[in-house]
Amino acid sequence: MSNTLEQLPIRFWWGFKRKDVARDQFVATLGDVFVPATVQVMHHRQGALTAYLPIVPPDLGCIDVPDELALVVYKSVEEYNRASETVEGRAYKLLHNSVFGPPSTSGSFPVRFGGEFEAGKAYFLWSDSADWMKAHCTFLVGRRPQGVAADTFLANVGAVLAGLSRGDDATRSPSAVLVRASKNIVTYVEMWTGDSVPNAERSGKVADTLNVLWRSVAAPVFAPRSLNESGKWLNISPAGDFINVQF
Repeated sequence: MSNTLEQLPIRFWWGFKRKDVARDQFVATLGDVFVPATVQVMHHRQGALTAYLPIVPPDLGCIDVPDELALVVYKSVEEYNRASETVEGRAYKLLHNSVFGPPSTSGSFPVRFGGEFEAGKAYFLWSDSADWMKAHCTFLVGRRPQGVAADTFLANVGAVLAGLSRGDDATRSPSAVLVRASKNIVTYVEMWTGDSVPNAERSGKVADTLNVLWRSVAAPVFAPRSLNESGKWLNISPAGDFINVQF
């Protein structure tokens, strides 16, 4: 399914594990239960989910980096709300409490970047046709350089994003760019479609404003089409994984 970003709500999820859950247990539960349940409930059962890209960074030794991130793509806000309010949807929301803890865990729908880059918000820079399940997607996470004030850090990143959105770089642009940040961390996703994939992402200028912690490229993993299929189909690597679930 292809839609513009204005038409296709994408929850940019930042999840922080509960303090009483060990990292190995957290990663195993994501692969055994949480990611499969997302596909089964929100796509197979409710028909609201159109693409799902979970991201599990390695243990980077930085408490500001989410333990799990995800791009959770829905048909529409109305479909997301409808599915979430069913009995299955409410049970699925409760499942989050088994691994994720407050107060930092949250999902945010991106708004178009208009020049001001604020902590706590998710933004998109382009709204070309976006079939996330079939796309080539890259991910970058970096933190604020030592000695740089938070306001300056966000302003520097915002200035780079403004240049990218204006097309200052004449090279080919991604089909979509999503960004979400705190005062200390920036997470950046590029989505490329078409027959050719770039030799290098457009993230270089963004990376210049950060201490880059980790990069990854999404790998396709195929989910069972039947709810009745048993067995484990997803093994998430504790060393870091970026998955584009195919369903």
